Amino acid sequence: MRLLPVLSVIAMAATTSTAQPRHEETSRHVSYVAPPPDPSPLSDGHWIDLASPTSVQHGTEYIMVGAEVGRFSQLRVDAYAGTVILRRIRIFGSDGSIQTMQFDRRLDRAHKSVVIDLFAGRALDQIAITTETRTPGMYTVHGSGATRMAAR
Repeated sequence: MRLLPVLSVIAMAATTSTAQPRHEETSRHVSYVAPPPDPSPLSDGHWIDLASPTSVQHGTEYIMVGAEVGRFSQLRVDAYAGTVILRRIRIFGSDGSIQTMQFDRRLDRAHKSVVIDLFAGRALDQIAITTETRTPGMYTVHGSGATRMAAR
């Protein structure tokens, strides 16, 4: 009769030993630090996204850019969806300068974009875009002619 308890203990020990997980590390570690920006200058005609699709329902929207992104010679505002009535764009340079342009221009499928020339290619701190809020629409903002600024 002692044989049955001994066999049951051996059977339980065998099943628990096979159910143990292995403690082997097979994956590599991933760095959570963002890579530094590419120091190469961007060619003219290459557009960088500065703002994802933004609704006109807010009226005035501030887009934070930052001097570390580079210097821009042009900005482009595109109608992403619907109709966008662009009232005013105010550009704040990292050097404290401000450039304001009044538009009252309609952007839609027929007239999709407006391109703005900036004075002497400048590093931007932020862009304030004022739109009409009564039309349903979304817009995107892009910059071009950028050259990367040297790391400080």
